[in-house]
Amino acid sequence: MKAYFKTMLCLFFASALLISCEECGEPTITPITEDDAKWLVYNNQDTIRYTSNTNEQVKFLLSNAFTENVPGEGYSISDDCIEEMNTQAGRIVQDVKQKWPGMATYILKSPNDLRVSLVVQGGPAIEIDENNPTYPTKRINEVNYLNVFEVNKDSTKVGDLKRIFFNRDSGFIRVEYYGGRTLQLQ
Repeated sequence: MKAYFKTMLCLFFASALLISCEECGEPTITPITEDDAKWLVYNNQDTIRYTSNTNEQVKFLLSNAFTENVPGEGYSISDDCIEEMNTQAGRIVQDVKQKWPGMATYILKSPNDLRVSLVVQGGPAIEIDENNPTYPTKRINEVNYLNVFEVNKDSTKVGDLKRIFFNRDSGFIRVEYYGGRTLQLQ
């Protein structure tokens, strides 16, 4: 009798779980467009070359690339039914000699919004407004770049991130750290 009761109880919970899953339906997934993906900048075959403040040649390679769906606004991963899924993607590049912090670009696509963020290893994600570059044209190290974003960080600690110059075509153009360390795209 005890086994019969346990079996019936298990069947009841299993059928309730299956019924609730059938009621949810398929979530709407917001895809990343080809134009959105340009903000990620880096691809598998890319070798990104920089010159340091000491004239050292520094080579970065793509170390990680991902795309995944996440619950949309107002939903969490623990919800029984998620009706809307956003898509996030990222590209992480790292110094092959591991002397310099890694750098990353991230995007989050929702139905009405695209969020673009930059990360330098050891620091927080820095969101930029992709529609409002700091400079329409910026000359950096004798090269003219279009639609350049400048991000400044306040710190007093040597080695912390000081400033980033970035654009959608070239990625991280120049990265400066407190204490004088810099990376300049070649």
